[in-house]
Amino acid sequence: MIIFIYGPDTFRSREKLSSLKQEFTRKKDKENMNISVFQINDLTMDELRKATLSKGLFKNQRLIIFQRLLSAKAITKQEPIISEIINLLKKIQQDEDNIVIFADEDVKEKNLSSAQKKLYHLLKKEKYIFEFPYLKPAELKKWLKKEIEKNKTKIEDSAVDLLIELVGADIWTLKNELDKLIALNGDDIIKSADVQNNVLNFDQQNIWKLVDAIGAKDKKTALNLLTGQIKSGVNIDWLISMLAYQYRLLLKIKFCLLDNPGSHPDQLAKQLSLHPFVFSKGLQQEKKYGLEEIKKTYQQLLKIDLLRKTRPIDSETLLDLLIARA
Repeated sequence: MIIFIYGPDTFRSREKLSSLKQEFTRKKDKENMNISVFQINDLTMDELRKATLSKGLFKNQRLIIFQRLLSAKAITKQEPIISEIINLLKKIQQDEDNIVIFADEDVKEKNLSSAQKKLYHLLKKEKYIFEFPYLKPAELKKWLKKEIEKNKTKIEDSAVDLLIELVGADIWTLKNELDKLIALNGDDIIKSADVQNNVLNFDQQNIWKLVDAIGAKDKKTALNLLTGQIKSGVNIDWLISMLAYQYRLLLKIKFCLLDNPGSHPDQLAKQLSLHPFVFSKGLQQEKKYGLEEIKKTYQQLLKIDLLRKTRPIDSETLLDLLIARA
């Protein structure tokens, strides 16, 4: 039997791999004597043939796990090993004594070597395939609420939304931040204020709010947000670079939409190599701007960045002027 597990969401893919190993141990191999795990960099031809063709020492069935054969950067010396795996696939498919799992991360076909690409297409035809893309916001919310229930704690809906907005679809970070909030709050319900005060990426939310306010021509809110950021001790250089990054992102999204009318957002996100969550946030923001507005603001930010590096000018005043002229 062949099982293929892959996708950029490595938290859920590793959970799946762990559950399959536990199931095999419980049913077939309580002593863990017949599980072999191989990384491409450490795998030799002899080990490969021994692993795929020999029986277990004490059991009839073995579990063999190949990790990162496709997501690891291709090295010439690995090509014969991957080619040999391709040659062995048919024998593995017919071998009822062995379960072989190919566990990978985010597989980008354009980066694959010829042997990796061939293996990838063969694995995609297998019966047991588990793909783990990043979860969308609504799916993340369900996942997060299940985690809350597991931990027998409570969280406000607004706190869930804010946590997802700040962290995005990186479940490793989301889980770490949630564990931290649970530890800090004990039996108390987790509120939005707890998220604001304890989640590392709270400043990013204020950047998004600032960009939203500038786009909506809400100068009062934009100036208040800017002042609040600076009073809270945010580094002005970081603030300028983050604003420039966000407008550069909006410019890319705007051009992509113009070049690909009617395309699905997931396709556009993939084309721009953006996380779906980041793309969806940018998509909301670009609607508040015309193309020339984004260009103008981005160019002004680049000018501010240049001026602060070459002249003794107050960067905060320059940002105030940028907002006032928006």
